[in-house]
Amino acid sequence: MSTASEHYSRLAAEARSKFEDRRRWVLEEIQRDVERDVERDVERFEGQPFTGKTVAEYMGCLAASIAALAGIVATLLPPEGLPLDGVR
Repeated sequence: MSTASEHYSRLAAEARSKFEDRRRWVLEEIQRDVERDVERDVERFEGQPFTGKTVAEYMGCLAASIAALAGIVATLLPPEGLPLDGVR
């Protein structure tokens, strides 16, 4: 027979596991969306004249993709950041 404490610990572990599974799924969906957006951007800009306007538009799209991926990385990092002892 398990104690109430063990029971609640099991429930908490299950909840954490479900949360992590959902979180991972959401992050993978974001990554797939970014990949699709980049592919569409490449198709859209392929063959366009190399002008300042075209380059600026493409760089804006690229910056948005980088920002989305950086958000994923930031979400995966622990709140205290990475241990960078000895890194220069």
